[in-house]
Amino acid sequence: MIKSTIIMSNYFINKQMKLSIFSCFILTLTIQSQIAINLGPFNTSISDPIAKSQERRATSVDRLMLPKITAMAVQATAVNTFVVNYENSLRIISPALLFYQTIVRAFLDQCIQYIVAKNSFAGSIPGLSKLAAKTRLISFFQTRKIRTLKDELRTLFKLDNYMTEGERKVILLDIIDRALKIAI
Repeated sequence: MIKSTIIMSNYFINKQMKLSIFSCFILTLTIQSQIAINLGPFNTSISDPIAKSQERRATSVDRLMLPKITAMAVQATAVNTFVVNYENSLRIISPALLFYQTIVRAFLDQCIQYIVAKNSFAGSIPGLSKLAAKTRLISFFQTRKIRTLKDELRTLFKLDNYMTEGERKVILLDIIDRALKIAI
């Protein structure tokens, strides 16, 4: 029993010694690869096997990253053209949007005519003089609000307010919505 224990302990010591010798060899190679030896005009160094594997791993990671970097570069150029298009859209109003401006202006004129017609109908009914004065006053304020919306429409399409086409469309829809609420 004791003999087998001694044999086992010798086996483990032998294994541990081989492992320590191997690790010492690797450490020596690593240190030597970092030391350059000057022999006159010639320089030499022993290459590091661990560094080589790290270089291979780094180049493989670079190869994996290359498609992602290419996609990012393409997106950067797309963002650049988007910024240029955005700056151009601040200075230019499209013809379709100018057409919408004329339609909305005509719509606002129709709202004013509707308010005036509604007031004239209520004022022409005999015996409703108090109601006629009240509806005349209401229609005056409603037409004034619609004229304010027309002024807002005019300033919306000035070139110096730096709005994009989408922003102009949203405000145009808001003007139409407010005009409908006022007229109805």
